Amino acid sequence: MRRIVLWLAFALIVNACQTTEEVAPSAQKELAPTDATKSKGYSSGRTSDTGVEPVLWDTGPGGNVTCAEVGSYAYSSGRINYDGENDVFDAPFPPGFTIVVTDGKYVSWSFDSAGFCLDGISVIVKGGNAANVYTYPADVTGDSGLASPINASGGPAGLSNLTLCYNIRPCEEEVCYQDETAWTQGTRYVSKGNWATYTSKNAGTIILYAGQTLPAGSATLTVNATTVTITISLNAGWSLQDVAEPVKIQGYAVAPTATPSPGLFATYKGTDLIVTVPVFNFYGIHLDVRKVIDCPE
Repeated sequence: MRRIVLWLAFALIVNACQTTEEVAPSAQKELAPTDATKSKGYSSGRTSDTGVEPVLWDTGPGGNVTCAEVGSYAYSSGRINYDGENDVFDAPFPPGFTIVVTDGKYVSWSFDSAGFCLDGISVIVKGGNAANVYTYPADVTGDSGLASPINASGGPAGLSNLTLCYNIRPCEEEVCYQDETAWTQGTRYVSKGNWATYTSKNAGTIILYAGQTLPAGSATLTVNATTVTITISLNAGWSLQDVAEPVKIQGYAVAPTATPSPGLFATYKGTDLIVTVPVFNFYGIHLDVRKVIDCPE
């Protein structure tokens, strides 16, 4: 349902384009005309500020090229014409895209849309009788210094129109965790230092504490004739860490009095939250857990 809502929102939003910010293009090399283009007076032109080298298209009507010719893209802005005298485009760009033009020639683009990631894009920059096509892999979200091909004047032609050809996908929201050590409520192994606790087999349902004071869930011990079933339940926002053996249990015939080493626990080690083990009088029940927290900005 979340993805459906996001797609509907994406289809309904209409963003106004932005074209007036003054951003000076950085120095970039201009590519020399090739033998194939010298007769027409065009070279493929200017590398972008991130070093993307354009591909020259000068075979279509008037030098225009379509997304279908460039690659396999599900979405297109269509050809959007640029009025250099008034520094405006004649139509808005798709939601999430911001376009800035400097000096009537140099194009900057960026993409930012909540819940969506770019899955590859080509930017067609048309000027004069040819176009430059700048192509980017998935998850690149912007670039600057794009320009039309260099014409006979020795510089980029003025921008005539711009076309965005792209794929998008719903992207997973970032989730951040805080790792903690957890023990079931009980008696401390040692009176000073380590706060680890062990539990009687007759404890029933007890709290699982993370970081000594944070209730992370509970554990229920059910005593049978020759076994004890330990059922662990984690509170909302808590989960096992992504490690090989986050659940570690050690049974004791007599109450332990030394600092425990969970890595050496032998009664059970694994990922199960419902475990049946042999009957012992006491158990050390240790979990490697994590809590969902706000991601740092």
